[in-house]
Amino acid sequence: MNKNPEMRIESKGLRWVIGGLGLLFLLASLLITFVEYRRFQSQESTFPQGSQIAGVPVGGMNSQTAASRLENYYSLPLVLQVQGGTVHAKPEELGFSMDATSLVKEALQEVQGDRFWAHLWDRSAAMPVDLPLAASVDDTQILTYLDQQILPRYIQHGKPVTPIPGTTNFKPGQQGQALNAQKAIKDIRQALFSPDVHQVTLEISEDVLPSPTEGMLEAFLKHNINWIGFDALSEVYLASMGSNLETHFAVQGGADVQPDIAFTAASTIKIPIMISVLRRTEDPTPEGVTSLLERMIVYSENPPADTLMSTYIDAVRGPLMVSEDMAALGLENTFLAGYFYLGAPLLDRFETPANTRTDVYLDPDIYSQTVASEIGELLKG
Repeated sequence: MNKNPEMRIESKGLRWVIGGLGLLFLLASLLITFVEYRRFQSQESTFPQGSQIAGVPVGGMNSQTAASRLENYYSLPLVLQVQGGTVHAKPEELGFSMDATSLVKEALQEVQGDRFWAHLWDRSAAMPVDLPLAASVDDTQILTYLDQQILPRYIQHGKPVTPIPGTTNFKPGQQGQALNAQKAIKDIRQALFSPDVHQVTLEISEDVLPSPTEGMLEAFLKHNINWIGFDALSEVYLASMGSNLETHFAVQGGADVQPDIAFTAASTIKIPIMISVLRRTEDPTPEGVTSLLERMIVYSENPPADTLMSTYIDAVRGPLMVSEDMAALGLENTFLAGYFYLGAPLLDRFETPANTRTDVYLDPDIYSQTVASEIGELLKG
């Protein structure tokens, strides 16, 4: 059965009315939302209670007040305590840099992101923000500040042993102090990044006693050679086993001479002999070898030297093999050309950079020669 045409018309009209009312309510809600959003934007934003920026409380503050408080916290001078004194250092002097305005702006964006809906439905529902500090510190600038402002005023540097002019004596050195720079940089950085820490104690310790400089010792020795009136040839080689400091020079008649002048090795050549023998014997060193070495080195006897070379190196070429060992070590001016016994033949003739010099010549023995620095190197090991 067909429905009444009048009923169909009424049903269609009702749908139009309901649709129109729905559209009206939708437009009204959008209008209300837009108006509230404009009102929300026109209001000055404040941070919810409990909010923090870089560890600084900013709850209830607007952006300008929050930025000002942030600047106040992080611009406070850092108190450096050292040796009973205090130094107030500005953060910027220590290389600290922070943009408070940018931090507040970033935090404000975080607040405003969800806050409109909280404003629209429930003003008390806004969540506090907690934004960490974003800043930088230049360690080089901290170190520069310590070097320029702390070390000259509070750190007493040590003084090395110094020669006393006109004597052969030395004035004792003086213990100094040292600043633990790496720990200081670490502690200062931590304090600069904290809104609550404004004091750092700089750690001071005793410094090692400075060693005399190479130039000071050389000048002192030359002064004494001249002071006692010794105008013949003098060559000095000194090496510190602890610091690797070396002093090596030669003077004649008050004038400097190129060092490493060839001289007769005599008993000094027994040091290379000992090294060559020990290279060819097993550990532990045999008792017989130890006894011969003691007689050769301690008592400077010649027969034990010959016995060691002929027995443990080579009966004929023993001295030459000692020379070869020295050459292998890079000692080109140290050699032994024959045994010690009376009438021992010369096994070879050696020309070296030292014994072919023309500026200084000491007429060294053709059987054994060396120079100061090469024997020094052997003794250093």
